[in-house]
Amino acid sequence: MNDPQGSLFRKWDLHVHTPQSIVPGSFVGADAWERWLQDIEDLPAEFGVIGINDYLFLDGTRGLCTRSCTTIVCRTSTSYCPW
Repeated sequence: MNDPQGSLFRKWDLHVHTPQSIVPGSFVGADAWERWLQDIEDLPAEFGVIGINDYLFLDGTRGLCTRSCTTIVCRTSTSYCPW
């Protein structure tokens, strides 16, 4: 909050669906989770936050919590996952 540079602006994408979302997407098939996680990991560094929005279901969040990846999102997500 008290950054010497003043205000900092970051890119956030707060509307991401997992392969288990009820919204049809491009991540279908046996390797859907692997391709989805790779796309998340390949986001430019300026994306500071993503939010999973799978509407009424937690299956995608549970799916993320049970998989491993190297992004900060995945490394910290298990601390918020009771599963």
